[in-house]
Amino acid sequence: NRCSSDTAWNNIGEEFNLYLSKLKQKYGKISILRCFESFKNGYPHIHALIYYHNYKFTVKKYRNKKGKISSI
Repeated sequence: NRCSSDTAWNNIGEEFNLYLSKLKQKYGKISILRCFESFKNGYPHIHALIYYHNYKFTVKKYRNKKGKISSI
């Protein structure tokens, strides 16, 4: 309900670039592979792989309620 699907499509690239700029400020050099797609209702969404050249994230394992071990 934030905006129409046409407005969302017109703004998605600019908003994603703003997001990437903030990531670069915080984490340094990044590489991106991205794809814009549409939900069934016509609104856009993004699939993206982001590679951080100068930053490593800690991966933590946890056990869910069913006892299965997962990573976050």
